[in-house]
Amino acid sequence: MTVLMPQDRRVPSRFARPARDRAGFLTPRRVMALILALSLGVCVPPPALAESHQDLEAVRREVNDFILKRASRPEGAVAVEVGTLDPRLRLAACENRLALALAPGSRLTGNTLVSVRCNGNRPWSLYVSARVKVYEQVLVATRALPRGAALKQTDVRPEKHDLASLTDTPLTNLDQAGGKLTTQALAPGDIIGYRSLKAARLVRRGDKVTILASGNGLEVRASGEALADGIEGESIGVRNTATNKAIQAVVTAAGVVQVRL
Repeated sequence: MTVLMPQDRRVPSRFARPARDRAGFLTPRRVMALILALSLGVCVPPPALAESHQDLEAVRREVNDFILKRASRPEGAVAVEVGTLDPRLRLAACENRLALALAPGSRLTGNTLVSVRCNGNRPWSLYVSARVKVYEQVLVATRALPRGAALKQTDVRPEKHDLASLTDTPLTNLDQAGGKLTTQALAPGDIIGYRSLKAARLVRRGDKVTILASGNGLEVRASGEALADGIEGESIGVRNTATNKAIQAVVTAAGVVQVRL
């Protein structure tokens, strides 16, 4: 007996389903073919470029370097603390080199302001704050010193301090204290500034003094009496003992005054 099979109805090839493996998944070869077909038939536009913004940390670094270069001090003598910038700032990226300058009235010590300017196609400007610490050797007291004490070498030692934190100009070597007395009591470690010293009286009223008269290569000495107290460089009245005549003379050392012929 002959068995007639139904006619084989094949789906046209253009509608053929992709080949699948036994589990029902597309074979790797078919997956690659589909990806290639899609890539050839679809035009994907490039993603929009994000707007470029200025790197705020780069601005802070430039301010730091600007201050260090302008300070012109040995390495380690200057410390810079640049203020933070508002992270919400959206400054256009500057295509030119940033222009930096100290703000009017600012100094390279203590709290300062630096002007930062972009002169590009999309210009902007801002001020960046900074704290500048300048360290230098200054003299401090090694022991308790009473008021009116004359400084000696053993009374002081050098110590590094931030100049911006000081309220008085400090002494940096003992020669600057020559002939001066303390105006107030000082504790060990106190910084010795010019306001804490005063010139010592080298001549007191009634003291016997030597009068030096010089000029044209000649020098004459005479005895006299001081008519007032005097410190170095101060002009006071002096009476010439020999002539009993009062003259003006400049105190130059302890018990010595000078006049010009």
